[in-house]
Amino acid sequence: MPLKKRPCIGRRTADSEAKRARRVNEEPQDRSSRLARTAAATATASAAETPKQTQARRSRNAAAMATARAAETPEQTQVHRSQDVAATATTRAAEAPKQTQARRSQDAAATATTRAAEAPEQTQARRSQDAAATAIV
Repeated sequence: MPLKKRPCIGRRTADSEAKRARRVNEEPQDRSSRLARTAAATATASAAETPKQTQARRSRNAAAMATARAAETPEQTQVHRSQDVAATATTRAAEAPKQTQARRSQDAAATATTRAAEAPEQTQARRSQDAAATAIV
């Protein structure tokens, strides 16, 4: 995906203020259709990327997220973590048993792959952290 053309992404412009005002007043079905159009456009653009472009985009996104997380206050961190917990709980409550089983299988496979690639020092460090976290005080 091409980089954003706006010089200052965080700056408020007349266009951004107008867009903000429109979004405040939009109906829920309008919001849903706007988000669906955005998701479709993003999926189309992502499908047209080469693997190298995809990797570059993901690296940029990861760097931006890391920068944002590093600049957070503890209160902001707590808020986004509680939002993440709520979203995860909602998603899991709506899961069908087959979806739960599939998610658990994927998680187990990912864990097995990660553990197989661990160096002995990493395994020891992980086990020490796990033991400390589960120790009875």
